[in-house]
This record gives sequence, structure tokens and C-alpha cells, in this order.
Amino acid sequence: GKSYRFDISHPDKKNKNLVELFLKDTPPDNTAITVVVKAGARSDSKSIGTVEEDRSHSYHTLRPFELESVYYDRASSRSQSHPVSLRFSHQLDEQQDLEAIAQGITATKLVDEAGSETVMMVSAENISIEGNQLKVHSLPVTYEDTYNLTVQAGLIRDVYGRVYEKSIGPETIAVPAAASFARFKNYGFSM
Repeated sequence: GKSYRFDISHPDKKNKNLVELFLKDTPPDNTAITVVVKAGARSDSKSIGTVEEDRSHSYHTLRPFELESVYYDRASSRSQSHPVSLRFSHQLDEQQDLEAIAQGITATKLVDEAGSETVMMVSAENISIEGNQLKVHSLPVTYEDTYNLTVQAGLIRDVYGRVYEKSIGPETIAVPAAASFARFKNYGFSM
């Protein structure tokens, strides 16, 4: 693998055993990094050296910004009816312009067997960002409707400023039948 040059410092003046490394070059995304502390290494001349063998610590740089799944979320609420979640690999930037994203989303409902479609308007009120999910909700659909959802490339950004460069869809979304159940409160036995 590649070796990286670094600078070393003591960020905590009271604790000389703590050292901080600053890489002189930025490693690429999606790279495994291993820091090896050589046997006998010391943070300064007064410190006791490490044990007899090398010690290594590994971590991974940022993984690629990817779409992980698109799914109908059964957790409807009054504010978000029939939500569809687009789950990404990293947390999304909540400061994004939701109206710009909404303008790049196309939702078309299949109306009849002949393939007629109705385009549904999507606005900023129909989308929300929650962690690593973009939710499209409250479209004019009802139970057992089917529609297609498409998102243009270059609209969605993660917290690291990376833009999702691929278009999404068309994804066929099938709104399931309404859940039906009956609940009977148990008042106990009475005569």
C-alpha cells in the first residue's frame, strides 16, 4: 500500500502520551488506512516505549455516496401520508433547497390498463430530509394505487458536500391496501 507523510503534535500539553498525526496528503475516499506504531516508539524522550511488537490501528475513509434502497414506508402519519423513503449511504445535508429537489422529482400515476398516466405535482411540502433518508410523501394517491417516481441526477447532497450524480428511477411504487384490524378492549369477566 501507499505510505503517507505526516506531522505529529501533542494536542494536550498535560498528556504527552497523546499524539496527533496530520497527513500531508489527503487519502482518497473509500480507502482502508492503517496506522502502525512501531515497537519501542515513544511520544518524547521521557516516555516509556511501547511494547515489543508493532501495534496497528485501522480505519476507513469516507465510503462512496450511494443510494441504498427505495421503499414504501408503511409509517404514514397526518403530516406524511404514503411516504416513500430513498435511503442513502450517508447523512443528507438538511440545508439543501427542497424546492430545487422537488422540481427534479417526477411522479406519474398509472390511470388505466391502456397506459395513460397522470403527472402529480411535487413541491417542497411533499419532501423531507431525515438523517440519511429523503422522503417523498403526501402525493395525491390512495391505497392500492401504483405510480412511478423518478429523481434527476445532481440534486441530492450529503453532509460532506458530495452530490449524488445518478438519476433514480423510474421506481414503481405500489401503495399497499389499507391495514384492517379490530381491537377489543378486555374489561375482564363480569356477570
